[in-house]
Amino acid sequence: MRESSKKTAKAPSSRTAKATAEARAPKPRAAKAATGTKEAKASSKAKPATTAKPAAKATAKTPSTSAPKRTRATTATAATKATSTRSSTAKGATRTSAAPSVGTRKAKGSSQQKGRTILCVSRLKAGRAFMEEAARLGCRVMVLTEDAALKDRFPECVSRIVTVHSLQDWNAVASVVSRLYREEAIDRVVPMLEAQVELAARIRQLLGIPGQMPEQARLFRDKLAMRLTALGAGIPVPYFAPALDRERVTGLLESVAPPYMLKLRDGLGSQNVTRIDSRAQLMPAIIGKGPRIDDYLVEQYIPGEVYHVDSVVEGGKIQFSLASRYGKPLFDVIQGGNFMTYTVARGSKLEAQLLKLNAQVIKAFGLKRGVTHIEFIRSAETGELYFLEAANRIPSARIPMVVNEASGVCLYHELAKLEAHDKYQAPKAKDGHAGFITTVPKRGPVTLDSFKEKEIVWRSPDPYQPGLIIRADDPKRVEKLLKDYDKRFATF
Repeated sequence: MRESSKKTAKAPSSRTAKATAEARAPKPRAAKAATGTKEAKASSKAKPATTAKPAAKATAKTPSTSAPKRTRATTATAATKATSTRSSTAKGATRTSAAPSVGTRKAKGSSQQKGRTILCVSRLKAGRAFMEEAARLGCRVMVLTEDAALKDRFPECVSRIVTVHSLQDWNAVASVVSRLYREEAIDRVVPMLEAQVELAARIRQLLGIPGQMPEQARLFRDKLAMRLTALGAGIPVPYFAPALDRERVTGLLESVAPPYMLKLRDGLGSQNVTRIDSRAQLMPAIIGKGPRIDDYLVEQYIPGEVYHVDSVVEGGKIQFSLASRYGKPLFDVIQGGNFMTYTVARGSKLEAQLLKLNAQVIKAFGLKRGVTHIEFIRSAETGELYFLEAANRIPSARIPMVVNEASGVCLYHELAKLEAHDKYQAPKAKDGHAGFITTVPKRGPVTLDSFKEKEIVWRSPDPYQPGLIIRADDPKRVEKLLKDYDKRFATF
C-alpha cells in the first residue's frame, strides 16, 4: 500500500556532528581537534597517526541508546498539512484522507500479548531474512519504503507497507509515520540499509520509540565524527583533516607524503572517494567541491590489506564476532576487479588483534545493542592496524551468508532476536571458514558450470553477476580456492 505526503515546514539539518574535547565529534565548522597527533595542538606540523599515538585516556561521550518512555503525545516538530494517504493490506486497499497528528496514535491491541510491532525502513527489498525471522518470533512486521519499491516482492509476513516518494524527504516521512503511529502500536524501528540508519534514528526520536538516537547514529555515518571518536579513545587512525580546515589540510600536506584520499563524510562504502596522487592536486580538488566542501575530509592513504569484523552486541558486550579479510580494498574493486571476502584464520594472532581493536571501537562508540560492521587496514609497510570506519547495521555484499557458512550464525536472525525481545541469548558459533567472490562480467552473461569443487555451497543464479560461496575447515584451502577463482573470474 501507499501513503504519500506533501512537504511541510522545513526540518532542521542533521549535517553537524556534536563533539567535545574528550573525543565527541565537533561541529563541522569548528573542527580544531588533533588529527593523528598525540595531543590537541593548533600546530599545522603535527605528527601523523602512523608515528604517534592518539590522545591518551580520552573518552568518547555518547548518548544513551534508550529513549524516554513513550507517551500518547510527543512534541510536534513540524506543522502538518492535510494529506491524502492510501493504505493497503494483503487483501486489498482502501483510501482515506486525513491530516496526520504528529506524536499521537490509536491503540490497536496489546503489543505485549501479540509480540512487538517492528517498522522496517528499507529503500529496496533488503532484509527479507530479518523480516521473516521477526515474524517467526511473534512480531508484527511493517515496512516504510519508497513508491518505486512497490514493484519489489516483500515477504508474505509483512502485514503493512507504507510509502513516500523519497525517504530523503524528511517532512514527508515525518507526516506519514506520525499518521501511522496514531493507528498502529510501533515498538521498534529498524533500518535495513546503511543509508537509512540516521532516518530510523530520527523516526525513533520523533515518536519516542526506544533505540538509537540521532546523535549516536551520526557517529556510525559521519567519517569525521567516527575518526575523532576513535582518536580520542586511543585507537590508531590514519592522519586526517576536515577538508574545510585549511590549517589542518596544510599540516597534512607537510607531514604526510601523497597519495591522499578525499572522502565524502557520509558516503556509502567507497563511493564518492577520490585518490589524490600529488600535493599540487589536493587543494584544487578540495576547492572544486564548492559549497559542499564541509561534507568532505582528507585522509592519508595507507597501502595494505583491509579487514572487517562483524559483531552482535547486547548490553554493551560483544556476544559474537567474526573477523574477515577483503581480497582487495573496496576502492580498488570499484576501479575494476573482483570482490572477495574470506574468514581470517580462527585462533590466529591476527584474529586476536582484530577482535581486540573491534571491541575498543564498540566501547568508544558507546553502542549497547545492535549489529556492527567495522573495517580496519593493516599497513603493508609496518604491519600496524588502523581503524577505517564503522557501521551499525547488517553488512552487505553477501557477507551475512559468508558469516553464516563459517560460523553457523545468521546476523539477520540475531538482529531480529535483539529487536523482538529484551532478553537475548548469544548464539553458539562454530569455528569454520568461508569465502565469497563475485564480479561484473565485461563480456556478457556467465555460467559457472566449470566450477565443480566440493567446497562450493552457493552459486549466484544471476548470469550478469556471477558469484560463489565456499566453505572449508582449513583456512588455507579457502584462500587457495579464492586465489584460483580470482584469476578465472578476471576473464569474464
